[in-house]
Order: sequence, then structure tokens, then C-alpha cells
Amino acid sequence: MKKALVATILGIAASAATSFGQGFINFDNYVNNGSTGAQITFNGQAPGPVAGTPIPDNFQAHLWYALGTVADPTVGGTLISSSTMNQGTGYFSAGNVAIPNYVSGPITFRVTADGTFASTPWFGQSATWTLPSIATGTSIPGITDFAAFAVAPVPEPSTFALAGLGSAALLIFRRRK
Repeated sequence: MKKALVATILGIAASAATSFGQGFINFDNYVNNGSTGAQITFNGQAPGPVAGTPIPDNFQAHLWYALGTVADPTVGGTLISSSTMNQGTGYFSAGNVAIPNYVSGPITFRVTADGTFASTPWFGQSATWTLPSIATGTSIPGITDFAAFAVAPVPEPSTFALAGLGSAALLIFRRRK
């Protein structure tokens, strides 16, 4: 009887600890409080990498977080969710995302976006923002502090190599004079 009682108490304690050890956030820039949120653009234009084209299916938005107030949650933080940006022009809607091991206190977020268009990789990231709390039992916060950002082509290594060779050549010619 004692073993069964102890096992029951331990089971209740374990379930209580896991049910309160997480928070939730709405990973969504499509609708924030009834209106559209911050849009992800491509080189400052919407909807896609080329004016008038849709966003390719391989472009995704990613939500990163770190417990506490940090400068950059993509460094040492955790990727918690990804969502394809196919819901309009630069919008995504991944719904409610659970943040494990969260009990209370501030939490810092950043959204990154990437994909490939015409064999060129594209990348962009938002500014970081910190919420004071996303405690379980309160209304689920959305990413209302999310600021719009642009996704731009990532230069190939050969572009950097050519730029370096050109700079070296200019320095050599300048020294000869």
C-alpha cells in the first residue's frame, strides 16, 4: 500500500512539474490582434525575390528563443519552430508554439528567414525582442513586437574572392606609381 501511495504522489508531482514547465507563444505575423503584422520583404520589395512573383515554396521563417534577456538568441539559443512563408506576401502562420523548460521570467526571440531563388541562397533576420513573461495560464502572447525585415541574396564565396583580387590589384598598381 505504501509503495502504491508513494508512486501516486511521485506521478502527480512529475505531471505537475512538466505541465507548468513550459510557456506558449503564437508564431504568427499574418494576424496580430485582428490586423496584419510586420511583413518580411525581399530586398525591400514584396511579394517575392522578383517583383510580381510569389514567394517560392522553399522560403521558411524560423523562430529562435533564449531564456532571459540576451543579445542574440540565434547564438546559443534554440530553434523552436519553422514555417513555410506561403500564406500571402511575406507572412507566415505557424500557430501556438510550446517553449519547453520555461517557468517564468523574460524570454528573448528572433525570427530568421531563408530560402533559395534562381540557385542563389537568401537570408534575413529580425531584430531581437524580449517579452517579460509568457507564463502558462495567461493569454498566449503573439509576436507583436516583431519588426519587419528584408531577406537579401547571400553573396557567393567567389564574389568575395573576386572583390579581394580586385582590391589587391588596385593596391599593387597604386604602389608602382
